[in-house]
Amino acid sequence: MNENTVFYSQDWERTKVFTLSVLPRFDILVTQQFLYLLELPKSLAHDLGGVLLGGLGQTIANSAEKKAVSKVRSAWLDSNQQLISSEYEKIALLKIPKENLKDSILLKKSFRQRLAIFTYGNEKITLQGNKTEYERFKTYIESHVL
Repeated sequence: MNENTVFYSQDWERTKVFTLSVLPRFDILVTQQFLYLLELPKSLAHDLGGVLLGGLGQTIANSAEKKAVSKVRSAWLDSNQQLISSEYEKIALLKIPKENLKDSILLKKSFRQRLAIFTYGNEKITLQGNKTEYERFKTYIESHVL
């Protein structure tokens, strides 16, 4: 990664949020100075596909959403996951100074869930990651921050 990108993790899902649609998805970006929680836009097709067409609609909507997210990410990431701009700051839901990370992150793992809980200022955001992304993030955070 370039000198400004330290760690990038994709496709985290927000938990503990009441919603009738798809749960918000996030990426986690750590630069030399900050950790960013980037809230990715969801497509209307995703919500409508699941409601109107069931499983097949959900599959089609997932494909459309992956394309939309890929297009959004390409504004700040190149094909090698290198930062090419600071456009990500426009969708940053949370920006935590690196020196505050030790007190701002709690990692929890149970049989079914792998959670990263971010607390900073008045914000508390709980994200659930898949096994691979959770382990990558945990390894990075434990060796570089906590």
